[in-house]
Amino acid sequence: MVKHQLPESPDPSGNSPSASPSPSPPPPKKSRGNKGAPKAKGPTKAGIKPKIWDTAQTITLLEAVFDAASKTIDKEALATQLGVSKQSVGDQLVKNRNNLRKLAIDLVRAKKGGA
Repeated sequence: MVKHQLPESPDPSGNSPSASPSPSPPPPKKSRGNKGAPKAKGPTKAGIKPKIWDTAQTITLLEAVFDAASKTIDKEALATQLGVSKQSVGDQLVKNRNNLRKLAIDLVRAKKGGA
């Protein structure tokens, strides 16, 4: 195998190429903001605004997500890690689900401007 090397000849300043410091990287370019697609404001092209979910739909979705997460949690391993009983972990998950439901209701009401 033949290795190609450039002969080391001194540059005009008298330094050898291997001893010269590497050139500094160019300064970073300044960001000019988001150049992506413009954000939609008002009606869409078809003249239809996106549907806003009502409270029941939002709560149903959040409950489904929490239930799926609860089923994938290894309650026994979590109980061992936390030093509590498996029943305690299950009870806490139910309590958190109920708190999440109440929070979802409050958030949807606040967004709609209701009390």
